[in-house]
Amino acid sequence: MNSIFGLSVEIEINPKTREKKERIDRLRKEYIRLFTRRDHLLSHERDSLFCRYMLLIGKRKYENYQLSVEVRALKMKLELAQSALNRNQRPNLAQIEDDINRQLQSYYRDLERQAEELRLAQEAEAISDFTVQELRDLYRTLVRRLHPDLHPNLPESLQDLFVKGVAAYRSYDIVTLRDIIKRLDMESSLDDIARPDESLDDTIARLEKDIERLKTEKRKLKTTFPFNLEMQLQDPVWVKGQQDKLDDEHQRLEKHKRVYQDRLNLIFN
Repeated sequence: MNSIFGLSVEIEINPKTREKKERIDRLRKEYIRLFTRRDHLLSHERDSLFCRYMLLIGKRKYENYQLSVEVRALKMKLELAQSALNRNQRPNLAQIEDDINRQLQSYYRDLERQAEELRLAQEAEAISDFTVQELRDLYRTLVRRLHPDLHPNLPESLQDLFVKGVAAYRSYDIVTLRDIIKRLDMESSLDDIARPDESLDDTIARLEKDIERLKTEKRKLKTTFPFNLEMQLQDPVWVKGQQDKLDDEHQRLEKHKRVYQDRLNLIFN
């Protein structure tokens, strides 16, 4: 509706133009739905599955890996001590331990990383289902309104706010996330997904291409860890089988550890 000389004049929109705009609107909604879903898979469901994996299986794997590093260190200590004895020298325990620590640095760093992953998984498990659901809802809102892929023309202040919101979500800081959403409620409307320099046909083609890309990414994502274990982690028989194997491995490692430690005791005591 336009006004000319004080008179209201209704401007006719070409039916084809109207149809294209309606199609763009449908594609836009589908793109945002798929994008939000994919981002949810990456930001929440993957973390949730990984936490479940860590608590059911990963914790035992970490403990076995930790024990295997101890066994490796004892075996190296025994070999270095025996080598010194073969040369008719008294083994220098401090020097041996320094050499071993230097050679096993990469293993120790990996242990620290796995320990941190386990700690985060245990913290996530302690959060109530009610809080988790609110976190998900707030994060979805954050993505729809601030994700740079959906809103490429965001001012720097809002880009920074998005980064802050993602950090709050990943650290389960629900208070900060609530505050960010409240602030967004007071902001002016954000840029639309359509680009001003595109024709309607170009926008349609781009959105269709982006939609297909998101569908392909989602299919591929489902074949990667930990999504590829989603069904198995829900199967108590499979989980128990994996746990039993890891428990058997733990017992074997404990046996090796005792053997090496007994031999070292004979050398150094």
